Amino acid sequence: MARILLTQIDVHYGFVRIGPKSSWDPSAPGTTAGQENGLIGAALPHVLAIITGIHSGQVRFVVTWHDLAPPLDPEDEEIVEISWTVPDETLTIGAFEEFHDVAMPPGPSRARFRARGMDAGHELDTSVGSLAPDSYALDLWAAPWAPEEIIRQTSELAAYSHAHASDESP
Repeated sequence: MARILLTQIDVHYGFVRIGPKSSWDPSAPGTTAGQENGLIGAALPHVLAIITGIHSGQVRFVVTWHDLAPPLDPEDEEIVEISWTVPDETLTIGAFEEFHDVAMPPGPSRARFRARGMDAGHELDTSVGSLAPDSYALDLWAAPWAPEEIIRQTSELAAYSHAHASDESP
């Protein structure tokens, strides 16, 4: 296991994006078009689009690369997995105005998005001067393509996002 990023990200408009610097567009629409899950979109090539509960504020965010799929954590409230392809270039993780460059092994991969406290963050809406109540983790590992999977869903925000994911136009 290699930790790629452990930080607090300043979220604005409730999103975090991961993608190549060459095509960074945090406002690109259609990120969950045709998907069942609405928490992590992979409809755009080489981009992962993640939603957060908090609209604006600092959230804990961890990205980890694993040799194999890690075990599930029973304390995670939301867990979604999706396949994507890591491009052979530097990736940027960010939200609105804060960006972190990261390197990952290129090729077909699996991404497991994990969240805690999404409804609490959504209800708070904005957190100024303190850490938001929601936190996020992204586990990545090399893997062939597999269908997306909603493994655990407990929050109202996740249920709403899943129900409306495929409504997005590509």
